[in-house]
Amino acid sequence: DTCDSLIGCVNTYKWCDDDDKCTDDDCDEDTGCVFTLVDCDDYNECTTESCDSDKGCIYENVDCDDDDMCTTDSCNYAKGCEHEEVICMSGNNCLVNSCDPDKGC
Repeated sequence: DTCDSLIGCVNTYKWCDDDDKCTDDDCDEDTGCVFTLVDCDDYNECTTESCDSDKGCIYENVDCDDDDMCTTDSCNYAKGCEHEEVICMSGNNCLVNSCDPDKGC
């Protein structure tokens, strides 16, 4: 705040921008600058969330590959990774159908 002889008191707002895209910046009348962490949670179990001070929220896809050839891997946004068992069918009733995790059916 300053005082001008012609107009009186001049109040200026305090600049609270910390140039960090991972914070919401505000000014509280009693305490001054307040920096609250940004919530990057997108409520999607198929992404991991992080925050970069220059870029802001970053979302990366979760890798659901369990390296098991006997499962079909997918991601459900509400539940996360899912691994459905592969059913091996040879079409020949004289063969025992099985699955090897390294080779598949």
